[in-house]
Amino acid sequence: MAEKGKNWSLVVLLGVAVSFWAACGRSGQADPFRVVAEKHQVSEWDLDVSSLPKMKEVPEAVTRLPSHSLPHQPGTADTFGYTIYLDESARHYWILVTGGFAGVRDLYGPGRY
Repeated sequence: MAEKGKNWSLVVLLGVAVSFWAACGRSGQADPFRVVAEKHQVSEWDLDVSSLPKMKEVPEAVTRLPSHSLPHQPGTADTFGYTIYLDESARHYWILVTGGFAGVRDLYGPGRY
């Protein structure tokens, strides 16, 4: 009976260790969207994309990548919107700039993170 209890304790301990490891996931790594945003952020609402090449068009393949949009500045109708697209396997990112007074839709990138 003692052997059975010992095996059960080992199973529980192993289960707790696996659950903890799974819950940690990428906790040791910074969120890549945050890394890119902080690299280019000039204010709470704006990103500086001047270090990235401007692409001639917006490839559909880029717009299918995981993305995160920054919030627009409240109370202002003609601000720019920024959406970050990530290719995590290649560690590349693009930033789509939209809106503004003239209504732009410009893609900048790729950059590396």
